[in-house]
Amino acid sequence: MDALITKLPAIIDNAGQASARAVDEAAAADRGAHAIDAATALEAATLPKFDALLATRIAGFESARNHVGQIIAAALALAFYLFVGFFLSVRGAVAQISGRLRSLTERDTTDLRAGLEAVAQRGSSRTWTRSRAWPTRTSASSEEVSASAEQTSASTEQIAASAQELANTAGELSRLVGAFTVA
Repeated sequence: MDALITKLPAIIDNAGQASARAVDEAAAADRGAHAIDAATALEAATLPKFDALLATRIAGFESARNHVGQIIAAALALAFYLFVGFFLSVRGAVAQISGRLRSLTERDTTDLRAGLEAVAQRGSSRTWTRSRAWPTRTSASSEEVSASAEQTSASTEQIAASAQELANTAGELSRLVGAFTVA
């Protein structure tokens, strides 16, 4: 019994602590339930606002994406238009230059003479009148042009090759642009 009496204060302390723990656990459960209710109320109040803000942000991103796409499409259309316009305007001139350069490389200066006479006709009428007035000077000029054409025939072959390469490059670019626009 003495042992029981000596253990009695420890047993009473343990019982008091157990009831305090029960009270603490009940209070903690109440506080937890209150915290859960507050979190649920906060979520219910803020979730629609966050959804609206998120929807606004997504709409802004989509609008910016559409604007960038429109700008890119307009830039590509403008580039294509300029390229096709340049290609079409240069193609005829390149073909004429290539034909004349081929005739020069074959030592045929009749096209050159015809071209020079056309330029002279477009020039001032005073120069053309002088050329008719002095036929010896015109024939001397034709001979000078023939001599000059013969001297430059080697370089005209290079120019003809360059012109052909330019025409090929323009054709290839046109084909690539056509393939790009189809894709």
